[in-house]
This record gives sequence, C-alpha cells and structure tokens, in this order.
Amino acid sequence: MCLSALRELHDSVRAKSGAWLNAMSAELRAEVVRSFGPMPPVEDSQDWASSPDGPAWTWYLLAVLPLGPQLQVIITVLLVSLC
Repeated sequence: MCLSALRELHDSVRAKSGAWLNAMSAELRAEVVRSFGPMPPVEDSQDWASSPDGPAWTWYLLAVLPLGPQLQVIITVLLVSLC
C-alpha cells in the first residue's frame, strides 16, 4: 500500500473513531477516559508510518472498542504479523 493511500485510510479510521467516541454519552465517555485515558493525539505521519507499531491511537482504540478478549488477541496477532 502506498503512503498516500495509507494516510487516507489512517485519516478516515481516525475520524470515524473520534466520531464514535464523541457519540457516546458524557458518562460513558468519562468512564472510558477514567479507565484508559484520553485518545492519544495523531503523531506526525512520518513517525507513525515508519514505526513498527503504527499510530498509538490504533492500540488505544483496540483497547476501548467493545470487543471480547479473544477477538482482541486475533486482531493483535494479525496486526503484528503484518509488520
């Protein structure tokens, strides 16, 4: 995948995840922040594109999405195998 397509995918998923978090009730969003902290800011595209771990906010999102532990492990294994 070329860097421009990767950047577009990054921006799209980041925007959708931000919208999802903002659509939560204030109480639920506060609980997420209490439990996991705020969503990490977007790093400079050169930093996350060259990082073997990718953008920090993606790992945050994986933690806060209402997924079962087994699915989180599967996603993590798939992401790590891509590197």
